[in-house]
Amino acid sequence: MENLFKKIPKNQNIFFHCRLKNLKDNQKNYKLLSKKILEILKKRKPKSLIIPTYTYSFTKNKIFNQKSSISETGRFSEEVRNFFSIRFRTLDPIFSHLVLYNKEFLDNKISSNSFNRKSLFFKFVQKGGIIINFNLEDIATPLFHLLEFKYKVPYRKNRIFKGVIIRNKSKTEVKYNFFSKKKKNSIVISRKKILKDLLRYKIVNQIKKGKLKLLWFYSAEFDKFISQKLKSDPNYLIN
Repeated sequence: MENLFKKIPKNQNIFFHCRLKNLKDNQKNYKLLSKKILEILKKRKPKSLIIPTYTYSFTKNKIFNQKSSISETGRFSEEVRNFFSIRFRTLDPIFSHLVLYNKEFLDNKISSNSFNRKSLFFKFVQKGGIIINFNLEDIATPLFHLLEFKYKVPYRKNRIFKGVIIRNKSKTEVKYNFFSKKKKNSIVISRKKILKDLLRYKIVNQIKKGKLKLLWFYSAEFDKFISQKLKSDPNYLIN
């Protein structure tokens, strides 16, 4: 498993997506496996390591607790969330992240907009870094949604969700602006087609070993490529 990561550039800001399913066969439990993956990533000497701990359920239950809200982006992110203090988790009720090694992306301010210029996603593209997908079936990155917001794609619109953010013992009411689907379950990003395009133009690097697959790419190159596509076809991501 570790050999897959050896071609990842060192000294980068890393945005990491991981699936533990099918990896557990070689480990006794998910906790040990998650720690091993973190140790492998640390060897790449990242400037920062960003791990999504998203809570889409905020749109329904209206509550985000920085300490106890469970990550809905896979077992790895939930295991890692429990390794660290809440001070490493950002205060976004839907798109929270664990930010390790560097506070550049961690401001501890409550977020009320998912993709504006103050968002972590926007900052990540501006600062530059790499996105890693490890053991995923399809390509995954929230930069898809950032660019949908930037180019105001016709199949999404701004929605306001009112709720409460709980931090330690304090509760803060928030009106959260989420650029979401106009119709529930009406659209799906064409990930296989997009990955094929990205591989063809050498935007994405793919490394395979047996059944394991790792994708990595620079945020700036991804941003430029997808921007060009959306400028010519606002529905490119879903066609």
